[in-house]
Amino acid sequence: MNKKKLFIFDLDGTVLIPGQEPYAKLPDQFSKFLDSISKDGWMWGINSTWDVNGQWHLVLVSNVKSRPSFLIGEMGLRIVRVKKSCLEFIQPYTRDMERKVQEIIEKELYPLMRRICSKFNPAKMYFYGHMFHFIAGEKEKEKFDDFIGEINVKNFVVKKGNGSLVAYPSILNKGEPVRELMRITGLSPEQIVVAGDEPADIQMMEPSVSRHPICPYNASEEVKRHIKAVGGITSTYPYAQGVMEAFTSIWKHQE
Repeated sequence: MNKKKLFIFDLDGTVLIPGQEPYAKLPDQFSKFLDSISKDGWMWGINSTWDVNGQWHLVLVSNVKSRPSFLIGEMGLRIVRVKKSCLEFIQPYTRDMERKVQEIIEKELYPLMRRICSKFNPAKMYFYGHMFHFIAGEKEKEKFDDFIGEINVKNFVVKKGNGSLVAYPSILNKGEPVRELMRITGLSPEQIVVAGDEPADIQMMEPSVSRHPICPYNASEEVKRHIKAVGGITSTYPYAQGVMEAFTSIWKHQE
């Protein structure tokens, strides 16, 4: 690898440990690790379902002295470049993505939301502007699953079952924003390391995006199978410890 290198990582379940308090803070050891690779010339960034402001706040409250070069939020909806502790949206990518997502939501998601809410009372319901999550009450779960099973929503990723539905536009994925970063930085897949733990992270683990995908031991079996198939590294340790161990094996090999 030459001096231009980029490390992109997911948050939930990848470097953040469920149940750890405080949760919205990078583990201290991982913060030291980021500072170490930064001194060696690496850029680093986050690619998460969190919005970019939430990611930035997490960085500010963590014990990390270096700063991310990029933050990718909400499944690739927005990308920011961090310059002198200021967040600068990368354009036209962010503006175009926001427009496309809004068009899809108005045409397809709003009607679906109205249909569901006219027939079922939610135990919980969330709408994040780009993602809809509906959880039916205990007594309606089976009826809700039958209803949702008959619905076909084009242009959407739909996760359903056990009385729950999550839907978001299929143009949102974690691979496209990294490709955009490749375009504006001139980096190649050989120069990019990515870390994740869930199937949604696989899109940034494709060989056309990164030749060095890694995951912690706690990653889903689907992610582990993909990483094995493309020659990446699955750590023997969970969460941030596993990410650091896997990254270090690549880092030292490249020296």
